[in-house]
Amino acid sequence: MVYHRKALRARHTGTGAPEKQLLCVASDPAALPHPRWCDEGRGTALAGPYFNMSEAFGHNRKPKLLLVAPVPPPLGGARVSAKLFVDYVESKGDVHVVHYDLPVRALEQDKDSRTKILRTALKTLQILCELPFARNTVIFCSRNFGVSIGPPLICIAKLFRRPVYLRFFGGRPMQSKYLKIPFVGCVLLWLLRGAEKIIVETRQGASEFPPHLRSNIEVIPGYRPPTPPDVGDKRRPKACVSFVYVGAVNEAKGVLDLLNAFANMRDQATDIPPVELHIYGTGDQTVTEKLASAPKVVWHGAVPNDDLRRQLPAHDVFVFPSRYDTEGHPGVVVEAMMAPLAIIASCSSDSISDLITDGEEGILIPAADVSSLRDAMICLARNPAKRDELAAKALIKSRQFDSRHVLPLLSAAFGLSVTARETDSSKELDAVPGYDAP
Repeated sequence: MVYHRKALRARHTGTGAPEKQLLCVASDPAALPHPRWCDEGRGTALAGPYFNMSEAFGHNRKPKLLLVAPVPPPLGGARVSAKLFVDYVESKGDVHVVHYDLPVRALEQDKDSRTKILRTALKTLQILCELPFARNTVIFCSRNFGVSIGPPLICIAKLFRRPVYLRFFGGRPMQSKYLKIPFVGCVLLWLLRGAEKIIVETRQGASEFPPHLRSNIEVIPGYRPPTPPDVGDKRRPKACVSFVYVGAVNEAKGVLDLLNAFANMRDQATDIPPVELHIYGTGDQTVTEKLASAPKVVWHGAVPNDDLRRQLPAHDVFVFPSRYDTEGHPGVVVEAMMAPLAIIASCSSDSISDLITDGEEGILIPAADVSSLRDAMICLARNPAKRDELAAKALIKSRQFDSRHVLPLLSAAFGLSVTARETDSSKELDAVPGYDAP
């Protein structure tokens, strides 16, 4: 079926009065998959099966990217990554970005959960209204948010033949609580087949998807910006060994394990230099109360990401004792590698080994093993040469997770244009095992 539509629009020519210009729009199902403009004298023709009113009447001729992504504030690892992508796409200037910040932030005034649900529903309705007019829709999401909001958006996009891309944070999207609900999980997985592409951080996460979805999976690692060049070497004299943790302050992240291991080290190892433990982040009140009373422990609370990356080089050893078995590529670990610091990390998830090889870029320990954590801390407190060796190797490995290299890959996966220069700068990742689609 072919139909034609004619309209008049005003175009300012600079001579004062607007000039009426004929706009001809032709829609053909066999035409190109996206709108295309071509000037023909005093008229303008729009060919393609999709008719975008905002583009047709001159509001914005750039392709529209509908981006659903959480950005700071509040602080959070996923929000930092999403903000980097938003800034990167907007800096290129070749697409018109329409951004919706979801999930809705947990504001102080939203003590009633119904208020948060209502605000989320209103934003979702706005997204559904924008979706038919977007060239691409990209959703940055956690496993629970992506599995719940992704399928309905994919269904609506299918009606208008619009592509939807999902980028999951974390290491194991298939561990979503919604997929464990009988029948509901099967329906959600079936609907996810409609996604143009599903992008995950880790091989472990990709391997857990069912076979009928694996052809849509692409693995692109987590990323962070490099350490600011004005930081320099701010490390303190080695008279004091500084351990540091960054992240949520709760038991699941292993903060209590870290406090116990640090206390045991100070009590049992008498032949080590003076040590101190610095903790950045907020969380459970019961845990933060213990931080406040623990000797030689400095609790900094929440710190802006830019300030944090400038402060990390002042420490010696980064400790990541998480108990979560769904960790992907934690941004704080990548930032510590870039600082560079020696790293002690729990191998609660197989994906941590993508970042750290035991004995090379850091020391890996079993999750929730206080004695192993204490021994690793004692080892690095005693051995400054070992700390420097691990830090140097961590810095080299961190280049694989540099946002300047990863963001062009991510943009290309979302169907966005990438320049040849950006592609060349990303070729280092081609040699990294495990970052190709399984």
